[in-house]
Amino acid sequence: MNSRLLADTNVWILPPRVPLRAKLMISVVTIAELELGILGATNHEEKRTRQTRLDLIKRKMKPLPVDQKVATSYGIIGRRTLDAGRQPRRRCMDLLIASTAHAYGVALATRNATDFDHLDGLIEIIKLD
Repeated sequence: MNSRLLADTNVWILPPRVPLRAKLMISVVTIAELELGILGATNHEEKRTRQTRLDLIKRKMKPLPVDQKVATSYGIIGRRTLDAGRQPRRRCMDLLIASTAHAYGVALATRNATDFDHLDGLIEIIKLD
């Protein structure tokens, strides 16, 4: 397993039951998805829980940006997605997170490994339960 893992948004929403033996990283794209999740909460309790989680993440983590390296990787990832018969625009947030992993040379930890199975050989996918 890679010693550095970029955690997909679903990993931050429901952390793994077993501690990972790797440095967890986060993309600014995940921060954006978590911000949206707060606004989508259906009650005050859930909104407070989500806000508390995001506040903790923001205090402890330095998100990886979407920069030129990530943009270049997005082109590569998008082409592979098209070649697999999938539509990249429908999954642009997931693909930007995968592109961040690709650009920074880190593995991607996710609960939705099938969303990324077509990227085999481009990035290492760590499937979490």
